[in-house]
Amino acid sequence: TEPWKTDASVQKVFNLNVTDNEIHADGTGLVVKFNMVADVTTDLDKYISESGSEFKASLQLTPEDGIGEIITKESAIGYARGAKRLIRETAKKYGADKVHLFFAGPLGVAIFLGQLLNSMPEVQCYEQKQDGGYQLSCLIPRT
Repeated sequence: TEPWKTDASVQKVFNLNVTDNEIHADGTGLVVKFNMVADVTTDLDKYISESGSEFKASLQLTPEDGIGEIITKESAIGYARGAKRLIRETAKKYGADKVHLFFAGPLGVAIFLGQLLNSMPEVQCYEQKQDGGYQLSCLIPRT
């Protein structure tokens, strides 16, 4: 097995399918749905209904070949780099001072993304509950 490394040479561009929109003009923060191995929408909707959270805008990221695409060492760092750029650009576009990250993907991609999160607003991560929905997880301070 060859390890995934952050210095992997990525020759190919790994595009993410992107959908962003404003949800609530008076809401706060940018909710990011990073759907690599599953669509987080149902559990995110459950979290929103239980918590009463209102987000200003939404960003959905999905690998170019769709949910469930085989992730390689090259695509892992490529998607993490692309996600960081898109999250930063979208947060700026909507004036979001906090990113709410709902991630369904391989651990390696999560680690790469976390390692790349500099020059970003505060990032609130969430973890999926066994009975559906999400709960607060770690908070990454503004960098």
